[in-house]
Amino acid sequence: MEEQDRTISGRYRLTGRIGSGAMGVVWLGHDERLNRTVAVKELLLPYGLSEADAGDAKRRAMREGRLAARLQHPHAIPVFDVVEDGGRPVLVMEYLASESLSAAVAARGPLPPEEVARIGTQIASALAAAHAVGIVHRDVKPGNVLLGERVAKITDFGISRGSGEATVTATGMLAGTPAYLAPEVARGQPADFRSDVFSFGSTLYTAVEGVPPFGRGDNPMALMHRVANGEIRPPENAGPLGPLLVRLMEVDPARRPTMVEAARMLATLSGTPTPVPPLEPVTVRIEQPPPPPPTPPPAPAEPTSFAPVSVPVPMAPRPDRGGRRRVLLLLLAAAALLGVGTVGVIALLDRDPGGLAGPGPTSSRQPAPPTKSAPPTNSPPPTSAPATDAAQGLTDYYALLPDDLEAGYDRLTDRFKRTRSPSFRGYSNFFGEFRAVSTSNVRLREDGTVSARVTYTYRSGRKVNERHIYTLVLQGDRWLIDGQRSGS
Repeated sequence: MEEQDRTISGRYRLTGRIGSGAMGVVWLGHDERLNRTVAVKELLLPYGLSEADAGDAKRRAMREGRLAARLQHPHAIPVFDVVEDGGRPVLVMEYLASESLSAAVAARGPLPPEEVARIGTQIASALAAAHAVGIVHRDVKPGNVLLGERVAKITDFGISRGSGEATVTATGMLAGTPAYLAPEVARGQPADFRSDVFSFGSTLYTAVEGVPPFGRGDNPMALMHRVANGEIRPPENAGPLGPLLVRLMEVDPARRPTMVEAARMLATLSGTPTPVPPLEPVTVRIEQPPPPPPTPPPAPAEPTSFAPVSVPVPMAPRPDRGGRRRVLLLLLAAAALLGVGTVGVIALLDRDPGGLAGPGPTSSRQPAPPTKSAPPTNSPPPTSAPATDAAQGLTDYYALLPDDLEAGYDRLTDRFKRTRSPSFRGYSNFFGEFRAVSTSNVRLREDGTVSARVTYTYRSGRKVNERHIYTLVLQGDRWLIDGQRSGS
């Protein structure tokens, strides 16, 4: 692919060369089928690979290009297509008339902290969206941040990898730019979400300080040594950004904030109301609470009616687990900003199933309002089976997680799914963060509900304990989760 005016895959005509780097050559192209300008990136295979390793590298590049195509976000350059030309993998991406952050710093010098915070807010929201669908970027750096007219976008997800996926290649080559690597990656550990956070912090550091946190040098081994040891020069020009940069570049990965937390802190520093999340139309069902029964016991009631309303809802950044009321207020505010009419909105986010114990302070969580299908709080679950089976049913449910999410989701009642966990995607994304979930002190209460202590073990090893109270109902021979609230 040495010439322009060449057509790739029968539809992408190359019109000029944009640039090149260690990972490939980028061309300006025209999609003749859809009549739009695109960027076409030919991925270069490292020199000296054996035929077998070259084949592995090509398959890996094609697979990861398709993985990157899963991400759709207003501040991420999307991958439109993944094709092959002359035995080489080629990515077709959005073309954005822009300059890179590295070029801006080279031309203007260190950027004002307020401008860097604004750029960082947008890029952090895109990376948070990538993390939400299991994509680790692995090469966050100023050269991969594009600055267009009033917009910043992160690009080059071509070497990204799905979290937890096996690596096809066995060459052991290091992916990423040494000056922006996290210390643990420089020491040979695999890249993950936390290493993206470090590289993101290094990128902002370079933008506001004018030089990378580990400095520059012609000796790559000396640079890698400084990276591996976390020898960072403290920021001098960052102003209010300084404390956040230090947190993002913590040597201990467990002490770094998540990308969602970084986006929120940057939004506060930049004066942005909220990070711009990816939006997709989803159906939100608005449940009208039933009037209280005139006298106990309540008379049989008709099933609650739901009115479907299409509302754009943030799909990637996970809401602050400060309680469903706070999430409700955030969604109402988002609906107002998006111009949506006055509607009732339930607490629904794709990253949080809204039920079954999302880690966070239990004291701030509010119990869900009663519905017509829920059993009265002073009555046992509507079944004639032995009451102790409900406690065992809860234990059996959590024993499925996080290994068999389909079976776990199948143990939620339809009512619970509607109101607390409406999509399997959100449910699986939530529990995918943990390597283990366990219960203890499972106890049947006098009112027929079940209390339990739930322990969540993150993939990093960090543990979170919460107590919840559950309502279970018997359907056939299985106990299903019908309600949940925080408990003590």
